[in-house]
Amino acid sequence: QGVNSGTSARVTLVEPPGGFVANATNGLGDSVQAQIWAHDTSGPVNISDLTVDGHCCEGTYGIVYVQASGVINRVSVNENRQSSYGIWLIDASLQLPRSQVSVRNSSIRTGTSGISAIGASVNLTSNLLENSVCDFCSAIGVQQVVGTIKSNLITGSFFGIYLQSSSMSVQSNTIINGTPS
Repeated sequence: QGVNSGTSARVTLVEPPGGFVANATNGLGDSVQAQIWAHDTSGPVNISDLTVDGHCCEGTYGIVYVQASGVINRVSVNENRQSSYGIWLIDASLQLPRSQVSVRNSSIRTGTSGISAIGASVNLTSNLLENSVCDFCSAIGVQQVVGTIKSNLITGSFFGIYLQSSSMSVQSNTIINGTPS
């Protein structure tokens, strides 16, 4: 959780000099450069009041949850490079209990995917509520996930909301310069 420091109410995480090296996996077997990586947790991992800034390098992931649950609230993720991912949520374990992640009241700006949620046999529950997502390709993409996508502002994406084999309730989202699917 971010803490107050002087006149600032947020902590900003930036890339180290020279950029990131592969330090995590994305749950699909690929090594990735993640600024925050929560994986295989027994309890919730809650993140709030932070700015994750990955402007320097391509191929970075802002926040990655692999077989992990929790709430991401009031977070800004800026990964404005090609092949960059803002928030990546995945549970491909096929084991119970299913992971449950909520992303709310957050701002995500990326080059490839703003918020990605991927499950296996709907093993991931994800609620994406009241976020602002600006992306060049897919703002919100979900695959084999149950949950809700509600009251999000999506701008500048080729795909505003992309659903594949998912049982999602999609309501009251605003898509500007994008393609709803």
